[in-house]
Amino acid sequence: MPSRCLYLKSLQLTNSKLRTLELGLTPNLEDLDLRSFNYLEQFHMADECQKLKNLNISHSKLKTVDIGLTPNLENLDFGNCNYLEELHMADECQKLKNLKLSHSKLRTLDIGRTPNCENLDLGNCNYLEELHMANECQMLKNLKISHSKLRTLDIGLTPNLENLDLENCNYLEEIHVVGECQKLINLNISHSKLRTLNLGPTPNLETLNLKECCNLVEFHTPIGCLKKLAHLDGSGYLGFRSFLFNIKDYTLCGVDESHEVGPLAELHLIVESRESCPLHPNNSLPKFQFSCFYDEDRPLLTRNLEKLISLSKCACINLETFSGSICGLRRLRKLKLEGNIQDVLKDLAQLECLEELFLLSTTIKHLPDSIWKLKHLKSLELNLCVLLENLPEDLGQLECLESFDLSYTKIKHLPDSICMLKHLKSLKLNHSLLLEKLPEDLGRIECLEKLDLSYTKIKHLPNSICMLKHLKSLKLISCYVLEKLPKDLGRLECLEDLTLYSSMIKHLPDSICMLKHLKSLELYHCSLLEKLPEDLGQLECLEKLYLQKCEMLQDIPNSICEMKCLKHIHLRYCIRVEKLPEGLGSLECLEELDIEEKRISQRTIVTGLS
Repeated sequence: MPSRCLYLKSLQLTNSKLRTLELGLTPNLEDLDLRSFNYLEQFHMADECQKLKNLNISHSKLKTVDIGLTPNLENLDFGNCNYLEELHMADECQKLKNLKLSHSKLRTLDIGRTPNCENLDLGNCNYLEELHMANECQMLKNLKISHSKLRTLDIGLTPNLENLDLENCNYLEEIHVVGECQKLINLNISHSKLRTLNLGPTPNLETLNLKECCNLVEFHTPIGCLKKLAHLDGSGYLGFRSFLFNIKDYTLCGVDESHEVGPLAELHLIVESRESCPLHPNNSLPKFQFSCFYDEDRPLLTRNLEKLISLSKCACINLETFSGSICGLRRLRKLKLEGNIQDVLKDLAQLECLEELFLLSTTIKHLPDSIWKLKHLKSLELNLCVLLENLPEDLGQLECLESFDLSYTKIKHLPDSICMLKHLKSLKLNHSLLLEKLPEDLGRIECLEKLDLSYTKIKHLPNSICMLKHLKSLKLISCYVLEKLPKDLGRLECLEDLTLYSSMIKHLPDSICMLKHLKSLELYHCSLLEKLPEDLGQLECLEKLYLQKCEMLQDIPNSICEMKCLKHIHLRYCIRVEKLPEGLGSLECLEELDIEEKRISQRTIVTGLS
């Protein structure tokens, strides 16, 4: 360039192939844009650029830069200068607001006195070992130093800091902060070697990432400092294999946060036994590892997150302390425990807002008697609790219970009080292999819609089951010892799905033809069943008729030709059935006919092939 450009204020030279650029005397230059100078290797500025405000030389091949005396510089961008090893700045850049040096090879950086700096980006500076900042960075809002080799970081006094990103600083052992970070919103310290973290007063913190901070032993949070926390990831943080905490943001919906409305939170813990604790190898306490998900609806009502975090201090767990920590979450709406804890929480009744309880443990043997105090409980799932043998006698006092799942348990009988569950809609007992009988007054559960008794030892269904006016689904799969169905089964006026799999059933009650809303009738392995009711065609809504391995069945009643909605007929391995009703081709909706391994389309039926 000319040696003198006295009146030049702005210079933009992007995407050039220049390798060398010497900027002469440009005392009035304010903006210099050399972005994407991908081949630029040497750059020289005049000693003084008194009015320079904006300097962008990103994506260059520069190794060394000296920006000289630039007292009015506000924006400096050397981002993606992958070869940059040295940067020389004047001792004071009083007006500098934005400094970007991402993806550089800098090992040491001294930004001098920059009291007005708001944004400092040192992301992916993989070689950075030392960073020197002024004791006070009063205006700093955003600081990013990811993937560095820093061992110690001193950010001084930064009262306006909002975002601090130290992701994958794998060597970082200490952070020094002077004063409080009242405005801090997002903090990412994942994959660091920190042993102690003292958040101090951070009342506006919304996101905290401690993922894989495997050395973290102490985590100090003043009471109430996490009241706005919306996301916490502590995966790999000592006792936790995974830890995710979320809050749904209701502040944008005009919700008055001053009112404590309704049940609020959800906790899912997966517990696995560990052989030893890396911090206390000789401790005799039980040792567990947790995977955790925590979700809360109202940010200002988070009060017990600190208790939950305390579980992860080490793998040694005192079960009484564990119970107290969980039951201290008084506003918990949903609790899911899965794993190797032998005794369910003794103080469960303290969770006064609990609506959903899932215990998917293989070692739970009994429920606490106090469970009946959970007056808001709507869903109780004890799936895969294969050692569970008994239920509390007062279970029927769970007056709001709507869904109850006892699949894969050792339950032998249900307490009679279960018949008091007036709001129960779904009862699952499938694979409760020891269950032999049901309460005689089961029909009092007037709202029941789904009943699954598959893979049980039920010998007979109580006659009162016919009183279940809202029952829509009845599953009796692999009920091998079930001998008969109630005579008045047809009174189940809302029944839509009936599935039966029993080798002891000899006949179906004639009243089955009264099930005007039945859509699916499935009979599997009913090897003693000789005939179907003659009036089966009265099932005017039936869409599926599945008959499989009904080996004694000889005839299909002609009345099925009256089923105007019938779409699917399966007659697999019904070896004694020799012919189909002659009028079968008149079924307008029929889409599929399956006889053993052969499929006959609707068109073929219409042409007279049977």
